[in-house]
Amino acid sequence: MRSLGVAVVMSIAWSVAVVNGATFTVTSTADSGVGTLRQAIIDANDNPGEDRIEFAIPEGECSAAGVCTIDLLTAPEAIDEAVVVDGTTQPRYGTAPANVCATASAPSYMRVEILGDPEGFFSLYTFLIVSEDPSTIRGLALSRKYPIALYSSGAHRVECTHLGVSADGSSKVSTSTGISIGQSGQGAIVGVDGDGVDDLAERNVIAASTGVYINGNWNNVVAGNYVGLGADGVTSLGSALGVYIRQGSRDNLIGTNEDNVSDDLERNVIANTSTGINIDSVAGSGDGNLVVGNWLGVDANGVMAPNNTAIRLSNGGIDHEIRDNQIRWSTVGIQIDGDSAMGALSTGNCVEDNVDGVIHDGTGAATFENNWWGSADGPSGDGPGSGDTVAVTGTGSLDFDPWLTSVPSHCEIFSDGFESGDTDAWSGAIP
Repeated sequence: MRSLGVAVVMSIAWSVAVVNGATFTVTSTADSGVGTLRQAIIDANDNPGEDRIEFAIPEGECSAAGVCTIDLLTAPEAIDEAVVVDGTTQPRYGTAPANVCATASAPSYMRVEILGDPEGFFSLYTFLIVSEDPSTIRGLALSRKYPIALYSSGAHRVECTHLGVSADGSSKVSTSTGISIGQSGQGAIVGVDGDGVDDLAERNVIAASTGVYINGNWNNVVAGNYVGLGADGVTSLGSALGVYIRQGSRDNLIGTNEDNVSDDLERNVIANTSTGINIDSVAGSGDGNLVVGNWLGVDANGVMAPNNTAIRLSNGGIDHEIRDNQIRWSTVGIQIDGDSAMGALSTGNCVEDNVDGVIHDGTGAATFENNWWGSADGPSGDGPGSGDTVAVTGTGSLDFDPWLTSVPSHCEIFSDGFESGDTDAWSGAIP
């Protein structure tokens, strides 16, 4: 398996004032001035070392449900020094649950909601991170336009955050792109880092028009997130694009690293989208992205939640690995356009119950062997069997033989259908 070189640096300054690091506390929901988020970012930028921004907004500025809303009139300052912005530090008020990040028995519920100005473009990122040192955003509900932009190679983290989703995780709030990874952005982790420590709590909940956008960058990880779903993993919120990778981006991992540590928590659950994952490469570049171990077209309980297209490859990249995914109940399971292709390691997928399993309407040669098509006799359509269809409608080729003749173990919970509440069969996090 191709390795992915992502460095995660999390040396957090926990004290109020330490050498080369300090804590700045947000105590107001106002747009600017003493105690505001804007001022805290300015102060952190002016202070050397890794700082922390914590929250202690008074109860009187928050709702009865314990949500404190900061409505920004213009974007805050860009973050150009390492900082941890931690919304989980906000005290609990009103009817807010005890947890902020997800637990094994409760979905995530943010206590701090930040609304950016709904107009404009670059000036209106809520968090624009340009520091070459690692920064972390966690424990916040972020909405409107472009909440987070990671524009430097600082091994940044976004975890335990709602993007385009209300603080309580139950409804969608208009947002164009949840997380943008552009310019020199690389080495970021969006969601679960898979180190076996509090991995469940690192899940993001994303329902922006485009959830995660990786533009011309590499070695980023998007893992363990709910996309197009509410914080309960069941409520349908929808997205136009779940994960969008384009312009020569390469060696990005969407899903699990298969190291046998928290692999089930590293899978993304992507549902109710127009396109779940779209890898839109530039011919001759953008090769070798990995899509591994995700659930597409089902919710976190394994119940039908279709995407129009689960995975789409377009315009030219080759050797993308599409491995060990559940690809279910979508109009098209996998769409291959142009001269894009899947690599020889695109195996072990469960392509089942889709209207069309795979459509290849491009010019490339794609290898998609040793996958389960929902039937022991293989795919239908251009295949000889009765499983999901395969159709080569362009001038390219698709090698799907041999196929799996029995259900692989990670597909078994779907083999006879899956009923919500069948927790003995379910390896997910929230019942």
